[in-house]
Amino acid sequence: MKTILLSALINILLLGSTYGQAATSLPAQSADTVKHFKYGGFAVLAFNQVNLSNWTSGGENALSSTAVINLFGNYKRNKFVWDNTLDLGYGMQQSGSRKLRKNEDKIELNSKMGYQAFDKVYYTALVNFRSQFNEGFNYPNDSVQEKVSQFMAPSYLSISLGLDYKPTDFFSIYLSPATGKFTFVANQTLLWCLWC
Repeated sequence: MKTILLSALINILLLGSTYGQAATSLPAQSADTVKHFKYGGFAVLAFNQVNLSNWTSGGENALSSTAVINLFGNYKRNKFVWDNTLDLGYGMQQSGSRKLRKNEDKIELNSKMGYQAFDKVYYTALVNFRSQFNEGFNYPNDSVQEKVSQFMAPSYLSISLGLDYKPTDFFSIYLSPATGKFTFVANQTLLWCLWC
């Protein structure tokens, strides 16, 4: 319950600051000022409830909350481009008589750096990092909680080199003939769970 309240508070603050920035006016810029760095994002806090009463077709009462934050920061100058995204998500769900469980847990960071080879095509290096915030459990039944994951156990790091076709600022196709993927497990007792 503390996790849900903390997620709700963080998202309300982020939404408030996002809308506050949109409402403020920006200072005037001179004609020769060029911005090379663009940034932005959004935050969503969703609450869902299902309540069934005298429902003959089956189903369960459910209550869930999910917080999602998506941020980006992109830099472009001359032939150099650098695109970054951060996706965070965390959600909890209580269904029927079961205890509260997480239904979403995601940390994903992407950083893509490129140098223009020819029109709309860039030599590019991409780094992707994925992990989670909290412990994950395998629930064979309600009386057993078998821990199978936690923060940095596992986490994944992918590094690749390739070509990126970017016809616009919001669309790209990335082709990579050379990619390496590394798996990190900070808690060695959970190492066997990678093959479960």
